[in-house]
Amino acid sequence: MTSFQHIHSDEKILGGKPCIKGTRITVQLIKELTDSGATVEDILAAYPHLTAEAIREAVEYPLARRTNYSSGAVWEDKVGYSRAVKVGGHIEVSGTVASDDNGNVVGRDDAYEQTKFILQKIETILHKAGATLKDVVRTRMFVTDISRFDQYAKAHGEVFGSIRPCTSMLEVKGLVAPEYLVEIEITAILTQ
Repeated sequence: MTSFQHIHSDEKILGGKPCIKGTRITVQLIKELTDSGATVEDILAAYPHLTAEAIREAVEYPLARRTNYSSGAVWEDKVGYSRAVKVGGHIEVSGTVASDDNGNVVGRDDAYEQTKFILQKIETILHKAGATLKDVVRTRMFVTDISRFDQYAKAHGEVFGSIRPCTSMLEVKGLVAPEYLVEIEITAILTQ
């Protein structure tokens, strides 16, 4: 395991972004420079107070780790996706429909029940990723019948009424099967 002796992270300096010790030069800046073709020598010419070793450490420093989470749904392997992906403190949950562990529709022809069940499924995967519903900053609801707005909204409001994430509700032509009335995606950000 690499020891990063030249990298420092402090909430009081640059909001906790990792930077080279004794400077305000972020690891992200060094990575962007090298990604655009700059060599260690180019960076040293622009920032003569840095050392080659500090620059190399910044290039190797892992800014965020990616973790994929599966719910075991048959579609995940078939389509090639994860139920959720976490990178650092950012979590994206894929479009989720009201299907149980056996692939059966839950709440057939009931928009409220489907929405409620989906949000429970999403809460379960968030817990696996170390988050809660309070970490949700955005929801996206894809619905097949916007005239059922009150039913979708009631279930969403029961879960997020005090959390108040950004949201969208969009009517779509159809989902993966006609029995599904709603599909929900979320974004969560861990702040602690």
